[in-house]
Amino acid sequence: MKRLLVLILALFMVLGLANLVRADLVFNLDFEQDGNYENYWELKPGETVSIDIYVSNVPYPGLVRMGFDIVYDPDQLEVVSADIDWTNWHRGPGVQHTIPEIEMKGERLEPGLSGDNIKLGTIELKCVAGGISELWLYDSDRGGNYDDFFLMDGRVLDEQIVNGVKLAEVNNVPNCEGDFDHDGDVDGSDLAIFAEDFGRTDCPRWKKVR
Repeated sequence: MKRLLVLILALFMVLGLANLVRADLVFNLDFEQDGNYENYWELKPGETVSIDIYVSNVPYPGLVRMGFDIVYDPDQLEVVSADIDWTNWHRGPGVQHTIPEIEMKGERLEPGLSGDNIKLGTIELKCVAGGISELWLYDSDRGGNYDDFFLMDGRVLDEQIVNGVKLAEVNNVPNCEGDFDHDGDVDGSDLAIFAEDFGRTDCPRWKKVR
């Protein structure tokens, strides 16, 4: 009986230590850099949006290295710019963009960064066509030998992102050509604008309705 109790106690200790070692990182996107996290955003063709990338639930003693890929749909989105947050990550290599992936890597000296809302970098995307585009985050080498999220005590937190983490959907909404007042719908006010100009032949080319 004593031997059984010892085995049960040892099992609980092992499970407890495993839970202490394991840390499920939480990734969030802040569209338009307004301080709010979103997992859905709408863009019209030609519009751009700046997006800050954050990680939370980072255990002590904190990260001294980070790395990841953001994967997007190049048929609907174009990368205008991308960079790591140089305030948090003092050394590169920085950003490498190979369509359809944005690779971000950065390192820092002590102390490590732990806790929540740790900024990793910023990307700016432009809508080039209609449709739904998903944004996914992966480890930078898809389960290879490079340790992306590396803690100061030597622990590596890459396991959960090897298969990818879905960050958000970007809904690229086609323009409504009948929305003359650009309020997001086609209604009586648009009809009034159309009626007021109906029959004109002196419109500048950029105002013509196809």
